Amino acid sequence: MRDYLLRGVCAIAIAACAGVAGADVYRSEIVRPIGYGATGFVSTGDSGNGAVLANDTLSLGLYAYASSSNTSFINTGGDVLVTRGAGATSLGDNSKGTGEIHAQWDEFVGTTTNTVQVIWQSSDNSDMLPAGTTVNGLPANYLNWRVGATDPVNFTQYLQDLNLVTVTVFTSSNGGQSFDVHDLTSLFSSGWNGTDINHALILAGLGTNMLIAEYEFEYTLVPSPGVGILMGGFGLLASRRRR
Repeated sequence: MRDYLLRGVCAIAIAACAGVAGADVYRSEIVRPIGYGATGFVSTGDSGNGAVLANDTLSLGLYAYASSSNTSFINTGGDVLVTRGAGATSLGDNSKGTGEIHAQWDEFVGTTTNTVQVIWQSSDNSDMLPAGTTVNGLPANYLNWRVGATDPVNFTQYLQDLNLVTVTVFTSSNGGQSFDVHDLTSLFSSGWNGTDINHALILAGLGTNMLIAEYEFEYTLVPSPGVGILMGGFGLLASRRRR
């Protein structure tokens, strides 16, 4: 699990489509998502390695949220398939504001844990959810991100166990120069199946032009048949050499 250097702590409410839960928010210019340095995004994921399938596609979208029954896509493309490691991909125009909504995702392979990172960002650094946005006449001040609604993260067939460690959402109003950090791990007590479609951050919508979700997990793989055969052959060869 990654350790964070924190300057301050405050509380924020988390609205879920099925109810309301609590979470802590760590506000600090030091805390940054994986791959981000002081000057912005500096490194990409490990496409082709880890627990996620190489060249996997994941459906991504962004909602304006007024209530559980009053939501509307911000991006005109709806749930758009985005290829892992392909870089910024357009999800369509921002139907609530200006520019386009871009998204990208990948898996970062760590020493003891891996992290799937998803990034949404406005193409022109404008607010993804401008003030005054309404859905069916109701004010929509909340963001509802959609991960895997039609196509989830697909893991290798050799995945045996996956244990979710942390879920962290970063929001930025300055294009990633600094972030507010939201720990949503408690909302995933039943684990993670490669989707996230029912959460909305209260107060995170207005002024936000970048949102990053990180799903950190531990996992174990069973050896592939080829590896087993190779290991078996190696053992046979070694036994023959000992004769």
